[in-house]
Amino acid sequence: MSKKRFRALSLCVLMVLSLVLFCACENEEVKPTESVDSSELDYKVTVVDGSGAPYTEKIVVKFMQGEEQIAMIPVDADGVAQKVLPKGDYTVDIMSTDPDASYYFDRQAAVLSADSSSLELVLAKEMGQLFETVSVDDASSDAYYVSEGTTHVSVADGDRNYFLFVPERAGTYEFWASDESTIGIYGGSVHFILPNSTHEMVDGKIQLSVQPSMIGSGETGTTVYVIGVDVPEGTSDLMLNVFCTGGPGWSFTEEPWTNYVPKAEIQDFVLPEDVTLKKFDLTADSSEYELVLSQTDGYYHLLTEDGPVVYVQLSEPMYGISMMNMVGEIVYQDGVLMQTGTAPFRYSYDNGQDDFFKEDYTDAMRQYVTARDKTTGVYPLNEDLYYMLPLGIESMGWCRKDTVNYLFHDLDGVNDEISWMFLLMHEDAPLSGNVTPTDPTDSTDPTDPDQTVEPTEPTACDHAYKQTSKTDATCTEKGTVGYTCTKCGETRSEQIDATGHRYSDGKCTECGSRDPDFVIEDNKGEPIEIGGTLEFDAEVQAGHLKYYDVYRVSGTYLTISNKDAYVIYNGKTYEAKNGVVTVYGLQSNGMNDPVKLAIGNKGDKDATFKVVMAYPAGTQMNPHKLTLGAITTDVAAGNDQGVFYTFTATSSGVLTFTLESVSNGADAGITLFNETTSQYVTLEDSGNGSVSVDVEAGQTVSIIICTLPDADYNYPAATIKTTATFA
Repeated sequence: MSKKRFRALSLCVLMVLSLVLFCACENEEVKPTESVDSSELDYKVTVVDGSGAPYTEKIVVKFMQGEEQIAMIPVDADGVAQKVLPKGDYTVDIMSTDPDASYYFDRQAAVLSADSSSLELVLAKEMGQLFETVSVDDASSDAYYVSEGTTHVSVADGDRNYFLFVPERAGTYEFWASDESTIGIYGGSVHFILPNSTHEMVDGKIQLSVQPSMIGSGETGTTVYVIGVDVPEGTSDLMLNVFCTGGPGWSFTEEPWTNYVPKAEIQDFVLPEDVTLKKFDLTADSSEYELVLSQTDGYYHLLTEDGPVVYVQLSEPMYGISMMNMVGEIVYQDGVLMQTGTAPFRYSYDNGQDDFFKEDYTDAMRQYVTARDKTTGVYPLNEDLYYMLPLGIESMGWCRKDTVNYLFHDLDGVNDEISWMFLLMHEDAPLSGNVTPTDPTDSTDPTDPDQTVEPTEPTACDHAYKQTSKTDATCTEKGTVGYTCTKCGETRSEQIDATGHRYSDGKCTECGSRDPDFVIEDNKGEPIEIGGTLEFDAEVQAGHLKYYDVYRVSGTYLTISNKDAYVIYNGKTYEAKNGVVTVYGLQSNGMNDPVKLAIGNKGDKDATFKVVMAYPAGTQMNPHKLTLGAITTDVAAGNDQGVFYTFTATSSGVLTFTLESVSNGADAGITLFNETTSQYVTLEDSGNGSVSVDVEAGQTVSIIICTLPDADYNYPAATIKTTATFA
């Protein structure tokens, strides 16, 4: 360290120490009983933020006359700095003892006199330097981030100025600005802003409820609110106020979803080779397509219980919709979950806090998608599918003419009562009645009135049964007793009910099986901490449960490929299906907080479970690798982030995306961002258009393809077709 630098540092330390001692001395001088003679006056400065709340620490008020400092008083618990001084005029200056803080106040109003010996100063934080480039109505501007409290911002005279706010806690927030400015909260996304405010301004303020689910955590899920301020002519400085005034209140969106559990045992289905299928005519009369549940096979048939079987088309697109693409097929490779869809398939209604319903069919639909016939993509329509499909389709708006997601704009005469059947097919066969087959060797003619048929009376046996075999029942398996008639040889059998387990101290006294309800919690209250990895081994003894705190994994899904494993997350138990435990949407309470898990072993042997977490494909943390050429991107309803791709150039050139088409009448957005040069280009259109970015060899471009919110600020589902070229 140089001598000059050392001297400067030493001087700074001495000045800070002197300031602290001086402030302490001044505090001692300020006494409510201090006498004031006729040549003196009690001067008082109250320092508050935009909401009127006092600053209670780290703020020092300086009473000045010209360049001379007359007194320096730190604020007390009421935000007040008070001092008896000789009568006269004083200017007030503010100093902070926090080296990281910088404040603004109206210096022209910071004046005291013998006639006006007290004042209230509104103190505002200075705006930071972090910003994003935003686009609205084909124009771009810089939007700076602001935090909770009062912030001093520099604004463009007479223009709309945009700011970004990321809440750190749930609650009810109020937004307002000084100088008769008009404030708005705008929809869209950080980079694609809609031009109209989404909230009404009342008494100069906007109120917004921020629910817990809107609070960002980890690498994903951050909620960013866009604030727009229209300022009067001649305004260059503004105080922007953002304050949390209370809790967020009840919200239907915060109520948990109930996962629908299929009632049927879902088994892999193979369509017989001789069966041909036919689509439903959505313009037909409803009576032609009455669906009847067969009590024999558990499937729906057309018109009668023995009519043509009805199937659901799960993988091949029907009117642009594929349930496999919508909810995702579960794919395993070497026992490991490799890919899954991310779009929710749900239904809900809300008639008030005491009457609401939220049910999620995504996991159940994934199971049926996985079990479909792999050649035709169908599965027979059973009670589960008959229940889920109309509700989920209603929620998506696919069959509602008043939504942008309506599928049949180009199809005339659609019957609204049966339009939900667009995903259904039926056997292309005539209705089968109860026809008794004829015996070709029978020479009788039932139409001949003169022909008589002698009835044949069977000879009955007066059976005398004797036990000839027995298989004892076990804890889990039924037993049988076999009997044979000693006269005619006819046999019959009777079943013996399974005995069931008899547990003691966690084990069955008969077969030694472990009691699944007998769980030993190894480390409750002292979880094992895991960080810096998306995989770890969980060593869990049979019948035991271990607790884990896993850091930096928000936004991932978890898999354990072992039929004996189970996971407890957010109060819900997830068990293995098809040998794999899957938990979607892991989230922590805050950026530095862990995801809390409990991993159990319901097997009879100790095990080491491989716990794997991964970000869903197509998200920011796990983008698709771009393949040049024609690209089809399915964007799920409610996806406000878009689908992410990445491209790394091996030579210099121009990457161009051309928008070919967008389904469902939605509007699409394409963003290209060169991560090296920060070149940023966007395209927003419902028709054709193209957007390009320059790329040098070795540089990487991030691509986002998304749908834009509709008039109700909902993000619709759509299939977006583009072409990517590099030349």
